[in-house]
Formats: sequence, structure tokens, C-alpha cells
Amino acid sequence: MKTRSLTLIAAALAFAIPAAASAETFSEHFLSKYDKDGNGAVSLAELKKKRTGGFKHFDEDGDGVLDASEYSDLKAHQAMQEAIHRAEGMSDAPRHVHDAMSIFVMDTNRDGLTSAEEFLAASVAWFKSVDTDGDGSLSAAELDAI
Repeated sequence: MKTRSLTLIAAALAFAIPAAASAETFSEHFLSKYDKDGNGAVSLAELKKKRTGGFKHFDEDGDGVLDASEYSDLKAHQAMQEAIHRAEGMSDAPRHVHDAMSIFVMDTNRDGLTSAEEFLAASVAWFKSVDTDGDGSLSAAELDAI
């Protein structure tokens, strides 16, 4: 499992570093990934759609839960993303986002698995904590304040 995660990190770094170099700030990076309608903010619907896709990506066996191995792959991916962002001189914001998505936050029933519902609920809770003006969308200013 650890070898697989390290292999995933190495492969991802080889392809991701050149592509990631275009985003200068965390908010620009986040908006480029999540703001699908291009209005300069991320709605809760946009976040849910992207996070649902992310969950499906890491739920390799398609059983609707992230088990220990799948969660390990998710954490390896997050570590790789954080390394890329640090290399670009980005703030610690990606780590704070990933901390909000830790197994301790997501696995609310403490069964050692993270269901799609738990994953999405943690994403929504994070969204609401960052949406400081309560308008139902995340602006660049709110993202930069992380």
C-alpha cells in the first residue's frame, strides 16, 4: 500500500508540476478547478459536483465507501498537491482544506470507512465555514483568507 502511494505521488508529480505552475495563488487555483460557470465564485452546487466526482475517483472498487487503502491514496494525492503548491510558493491554504477532509472529520460514525454521504457532508461543512459572508458562494477573498 505504501509503495503504491509513493508510486502514485511520483507519477502525479511528473505530470502535475508543469500544469500546476499556472496558478499563482490558492484562490486562483481553487477557482480554476471548481468555478465551472466562470462567475468568479464557487457555489455550493459546484463544490458538491466536483467533490462527488473526487469521491468516485478515489472509491476504486465502487462500493460507495473509502476504505483504508482508498483513503491512503486520497491522502497521498493531497500530500502531492500540497508539495506542488509549496514549491510554487503558495500559502498553506491547501493543507487547511485537506485537514478539513481528514478521516477524523469525515468518518462521523467511526466505522473506519468514509461513505459518500460523510465525504460530501464534510465538504459542505468546510464550504460553510469558509463562506464568511453567508452568500452561498466562495469568493477569491474568502478563499485567500483561509
